[in-house]
Amino acid sequence: MGTMWFRSRFAWMIFVLGAVTAARAQHIDIGIVEAMGRAPEFIAMEKGYFKELGIDVNFVPMDSSSRFAAANAEGSLPIIGGAVSVGFFNSVAKGFPIKLMLEGGSTPIGLNLMVRPDLAQDMRSLADMKGRSVSVTAPGSSNIYVAGKMLETAGLSMKDVDAKYIGFAQLSAAFANKALDTAIVIQPTVALLEAGGFAKSWIDPDEIIKPTPMLVSGILVNTDWARKNADLAKRYFVALMKGVRDYCAAYHGGSNRSEVIDILTRNTAMKDAAFLDRSVWLSRSARGLIPVESLLDIQHYFYKEGLLDKELPLADLVDMSLVEAANATLGPVKIPTGSKPGCR
Repeated sequence: MGTMWFRSRFAWMIFVLGAVTAARAQHIDIGIVEAMGRAPEFIAMEKGYFKELGIDVNFVPMDSSSRFAAANAEGSLPIIGGAVSVGFFNSVAKGFPIKLMLEGGSTPIGLNLMVRPDLAQDMRSLADMKGRSVSVTAPGSSNIYVAGKMLETAGLSMKDVDAKYIGFAQLSAAFANKALDTAIVIQPTVALLEAGGFAKSWIDPDEIIKPTPMLVSGILVNTDWARKNADLAKRYFVALMKGVRDYCAAYHGGSNRSEVIDILTRNTAMKDAAFLDRSVWLSRSARGLIPVESLLDIQHYFYKEGLLDKELPLADLVDMSLVEAANATLGPVKIPTGSKPGCR
């Protein structure tokens, strides 16, 4: 092997870590919400980043990470990607081996409080939410935090609204049947609902909720699994961070944008490539680093609302050692310079 070969940092990483590709691939079941926030996983899968590092990944679809927290904590789904829920904090408090190890989406994110079109003219401010229904996806979901923090700015709380638990895939029917007034909605569902005339974008939480950047999604890892499968976990994070960097390059209009759009149309509800190209994309941290101030504020809100028995120190909640190791392996982040905020 010549000296030139070793000048490629990633080629060196393949030499050190990727020898496993000659052996039987190691299998991982990953819980995943099929939304824009999981784009790096889809990219890493389709571009062969997992495979080249000897990993066989099976994505297990989830409608909400809060409903799969138990599977994550007991290890049947050692890694899940989704919103940071009450279930996560309660699992840690009960001593389950689970930590947040990677940012999975943070502001600016295109999240929106959407309203049914026939109500739009009557909903002039958040004060008009009183007595109205709002979908927050699932019990204990992070959207409860989003809705609650927004309502607080109008002197209201979740007790002043009718909370509904409706999955993103069912929102169009709920709005069309007038079973729902408003909803906290992520991309690309925001764009799909608006395009179909089912709901209108109303208020952007990014403009109201502090602190920012606001964490909306993350990668939760079973720490017992990570300790017992240390090499596999390291390789997984290297492959995933390659996907994050590809996504951020496309986010800023890089040469790979059309390729990433094609991958997203095959793996999310957004099937119209042209529409996706002009839609708002969820922002990511290009280095995968978790906005800890936001995480602690989410925990504090849940505690204040009586959804948690206690607040835990940051060290009990977060471990960024795997993402930091992956960044060290991959080298400096290089993404196209763009005018869009986020994905830096």
